[in-house]
Amino acid sequence: MLDNPRSARRLVRGRRGHSHIEFALVLPLLLIFIYGIMEYGWMFFQRTAVQEAARQGCRAGATMAPDEDYDAVVEERALSALESLSVDCDRVDCDVTTDEEGELPELRLRCEVAVEYKPLLNVLPTPATLGAGYLYYFEQQ
Repeated sequence: MLDNPRSARRLVRGRRGHSHIEFALVLPLLLIFIYGIMEYGWMFFQRTAVQEAARQGCRAGATMAPDEDYDAVVEERALSALESLSVDCDRVDCDVTTDEEGELPELRLRCEVAVEYKPLLNVLPTPATLGAGYLYYFEQQ
């Protein structure tokens, strides 16, 4: 036990910098955690936008007859959906592909959308492209 008040003040004065040192040690981990939440949240948002664009484009193409030019309709609808979901295809590469599978009466339309992913901070590992694909039966056969 400390009987001398000067000794107690000296002890408190010697512990003043501990919180600053602890904060300096924890801050990088805290920032990486916050950057990770932001980066992966943005990536999942972009991935959801790509999935929705692929679904909308393939759905629009599947409502057409197989002998019509559904490729242009699928691409136009998918790019329009990407733009409405804040994916700028002028800034990143966007690729829309379509293909027919099977034979009548089970003719199917396969649509795939791939978008180059640009990370927000480029601190954490993320994929270079985000993609989604759908397979729809043609409705008019």
